[in-house]
Amino acid sequence: MKKNIFLLLCLISAIGFAQTTYLSSDFAAINEQFVVSHSTTGLVGNNFVQTGTNFNWNYSTLVPSTQETLLYQNPNNAGYKTVWCFFNGYIFNCNTQFNNNFNLATKLTNGLQIQGYGLTNLIDHLKLSTTLLENKMLGASITVGGTTVPIVASYQTPDIIYQFPIVYNGNYTNSNALSVDLTSLGVPIQYASAGQRTNLVEGWGSLTTPFGTFPNVLKMKTTVVNNITVTANGIPTQNTVTT
Repeated sequence: MKKNIFLLLCLISAIGFAQTTYLSSDFAAINEQFVVSHSTTGLVGNNFVQTGTNFNWNYSTLVPSTQETLLYQNPNNAGYKTVWCFFNGYIFNCNTQFNNNFNLATKLTNGLQIQGYGLTNLIDHLKLSTTLLENKMLGASITVGGTTVPIVASYQTPDIIYQFPIVYNGNYTNSNALSVDLTSLGVPIQYASAGQRTNLVEGWGSLTTPFGTFPNVLKMKTTVVNNITVTANGIPTQNTVTT
């Protein structure tokens, strides 16, 4: 079984005692970017389950196998605004409705294959508030008959990625639902996903990586369970994916 270790390091604010509190204002803003390192070597000898209070996680022996830049951009410039407004019937109030729903966007690192049809340039459209980070819409491009067209899929129930403030022992579960019907494009595919995201803040302390030591961090374990149904030519196929 292949295990992917994903470490996301963020600067976070400290309050007047040892534990750390992460606020929505500590999250990314438009045009901020981060280098994300993926490690497949140097994993032996590291225990990624260990946790506690005032804990020192030392992962200095990890070796980055690949690196990529994660950029948070203005959703108005992501390329899917017009399609979303047209799909929802917002003709004369497009700007207002779009900006009320989204204020951050970021590109998914991987494409998505649905029954042999590849979706590219996948962009998550997010809404960041003082209490929540919600994923509310997915924009993508699909090639049909040699022509690439943009499509949007709005969450019927937004995926709540984080609740703020994030503090030690925080533990919550939220449901989400997303569906997209490609039949109007001549592609006999319908995709539906209903799932739950559980976040457990299971430790606080300091973290050491090959890039330095970060003295005020929280350790969060996220478990996502998605029940996916893909209907191709009227025949449904169901699958449950746990990440």
